[in-house]
Amino acid sequence: MIHKLSIIGTSFLERIAPLCMIFDQISGDYGMSLGKAAIVGVGTIGRGWALLYAKAGYRVSLFDPSVAAMDAALGAIATSLDDMAAFGLVRGRDKIMARISIASTLRDAVADAEIIQESAPESLDAKREAIAEIGREAAPLSIIASSCSSLLPADIFQDAAGPDRCIVAHPFNPPHLVPLVELLAGPATSDETIERTRAIMLQLDQAPIILRKPVPGYVANRLQAAVINESMHLVANGVISPDDLDLCMTESLGRRWAFLGPFATMDLNADDGVAGYARRFREAYQELGRDLGVAEPWEETAIAAVTEACRARTPMLDLRSKREWRDRQLMWSLVRSRLGPRDDGTAAKEKA
Repeated sequence: MIHKLSIIGTSFLERIAPLCMIFDQISGDYGMSLGKAAIVGVGTIGRGWALLYAKAGYRVSLFDPSVAAMDAALGAIATSLDDMAAFGLVRGRDKIMARISIASTLRDAVADAEIIQESAPESLDAKREAIAEIGREAAPLSIIASSCSSLLPADIFQDAAGPDRCIVAHPFNPPHLVPLVELLAGPATSDETIERTRAIMLQLDQAPIILRKPVPGYVANRLQAAVINESMHLVANGVISPDDLDLCMTESLGRRWAFLGPFATMDLNADDGVAGYARRFREAYQELGRDLGVAEPWEETAIAAVTEACRARTPMLDLRSKREWRDRQLMWSLVRSRLGPRDDGTAAKEKA
């Protein structure tokens, strides 16, 4: 690990090395098995899930109707593990890979699995068909978790056998580097399924949140849609350039929201907390809300301007290397979150 990070500086690496060993033990290989997980659909999302389950100690069985996807899966997972190992985020790479196997049939993949992670293409027909077929082949107590990102559970679980064990577990791309998982129950999902799935996500070192009721697009994508739609609106109306819009987010809101979130940010931005913030700024935010262009369609001129700015920054031929750069930034974010102070200032008060 050290030689790959030598550009950062020896003193820094010497300082963090003992800490890296600590969280390697927390997030890496434990030398034990937690049971079996099946991944149905091994595109980018499915491969990320496979890495997470295997890293946590699960035996992982992969299946995909596409032979090409199956052929590429193990190599892609191994590459991701190598990248994470270079940042000290995993240890026992070979043991982790040894837990992952390819199944020749769906029945073999899901046999005796504690949880089955469905990661079929994001279309109603594909999801409904995959979940129905998984339900016919899976053991009665197996959890069927869909990686669906926007469709409502009542629709995708319509033909499921045992809908009480079906749940949406929506990850973010790439799942092995972005911890959030949105959990959303269907009409028949049992409380036991919700709690079991949440416990498994915590075993994977993910950050599960539970949606209390279904809403189109779920929560994170709705928040993202609000920001992106208004961003397009501002560019379309000549308020700001695409480059400066991105700079606005990375150098202000993005920095605070990365570790606080919007409500905690509001709470800290007023001497008397969020209640005082609301008293002072509620009307201003309501007025802004009435003026927002989030309901307007994406204008072609705005899309063209954003495309031109993005291609000027990153030519099409460089997109792959730019994604690799993004993943390195996400890995450093994970490193910093584990090396940084965990105390938010409340521990001393509790001891007092």
